[in-house]
Amino acid sequence: KPSDIPSPYLTGLLDRFLADGYSPIIQGMRGCPYSCSFCFASKLKIGQFSDERVMAEIDYIYARTDSSALAVTDDNFGLYKRDVIIAKKIKSIYDERGYPNKLLLYYSKKPTKTVQEISKIMGNLAPFFISYQSRNEETLKVIDRYNLVDDNSKVISEMCRKNGIDVASEMIFGLPLETKESFMSGVEDLYRLDADIIAIYHCKYFNGTDLATSKSRSKFNIKTMHRFYEDNFQIFNTNTDYGEIVACETDEIPVSSDSYSFQDFLDIRKLGFWLELFFAKRTYYEVLKHLENYGISPFKLINDLVEYDSMPENLKLFFFGIEEQYRNELYESHRDLKEDYKRIIKDNPEFKSIKINLYYGYLLIFSDIRVEFNEYMKELVKEIA
Repeated sequence: KPSDIPSPYLTGLLDRFLADGYSPIIQGMRGCPYSCSFCFASKLKIGQFSDERVMAEIDYIYARTDSSALAVTDDNFGLYKRDVIIAKKIKSIYDERGYPNKLLLYYSKKPTKTVQEISKIMGNLAPFFISYQSRNEETLKVIDRYNLVDDNSKVISEMCRKNGIDVASEMIFGLPLETKESFMSGVEDLYRLDADIIAIYHCKYFNGTDLATSKSRSKFNIKTMHRFYEDNFQIFNTNTDYGEIVACETDEIPVSSDSYSFQDFLDIRKLGFWLELFFAKRTYYEVLKHLENYGISPFKLINDLVEYDSMPENLKLFFFGIEEQYRNELYESHRDLKEDYKRIIKDNPEFKSIKINLYYGYLLIFSDIRVEFNEYMKELVKEIA
């Protein structure tokens, strides 16, 4: 049973992390009743921690932290009716103290009455995620996943609008049989379904999932590469024959297959840049809505920006530099990556990695290149109109 595992909070193991301001994580259940081949949650036996334990952990945490963020790592929050009680507990702490005001959680895949009730309780503390991952029917069959029908998604969107709740949706690039064209078309579908926040991610290969098996890789001619996962690294001196070793987390991601090329992969990375800028940062968001008011799909603009062929030379150089970063972060193997980062860290002990789209998005917003980009946007919009 999950509750047989001692709580790291209630045993005091995480006190120093709470004191140092780290964002807390709570979990009420583990496992998933669905069988998506890219995820290992379906491999876990479904079980829940006791109501008493979860409530005690929340009380313990907020007696020791004023962190603004809270992650709820249930694979399907709202799967159990008791999750309503947990939601009310979290909301009551927010109402009393003003935090946590940033919640990361994923509701149960089916928007049941329980899920909708929880969403109304949380209000704008957490968006309502309607996650599709893919809109390509052939891909969905292969990964053993089904999506909400669009009419039900629209009902959820209307409920959220009435209650001041943002609707978020996301897609995963790199799944079998997905093409660049089908993926971009699917992202545009999400916009038509009134998603306020659109995020795209790249598929990650985890050992133990059906997608990561040799059989699956071979069947779809998948080529993967490795990239550094944020700043999770450390060099250890073992004082043994092993000498210094570097421990770091990496992502293994597919970069080409039978259905998409490496250049397609790079183009979708660029698409992610523009979605981050427009939908997450809300920069130029009004321009998208203005185009829509005239019956022009905002994705006409976005698709032109992904190609960036018509940009002035200075802007081309800026975005070509971003594309080079996408290339340079990739390594053929986990070992190659570790060896290179060992050298980088030894040369610069203060080294910090960057999230490429986030970093260059802020650079575009707050540096002088914004002036030139503003002029280009004006001309591009005129041309599209």
